[in-house]
Amino acid sequence: MNLGARIDKNKLIIFDLTNGSIRRTISLPSGADYSGPIVSGDYVTVSIHLKNGNNRARTYNLKSGSLKSDILM
Repeated sequence: MNLGARIDKNKLIIFDLTNGSIRRTISLPSGADYSGPIVSGDYVTVSIHLKNGNNRARTYNLKSGSLKSDILM
């Protein structure tokens, strides 16, 4: 199964590239701006730009939706 990702408001949407069906949604912190997502293999990374000036990079597993890493920059 080929999976892709996109951001819609404060949600990361993981979907099937072959038929467009949504496989899962992941809530992102509200009150922030986002960039990406970047898909690499079974993982997707999103940059989160919080209003207080902090930036985070979160990486999720595309198949399970589990958080792999959360890095404060």
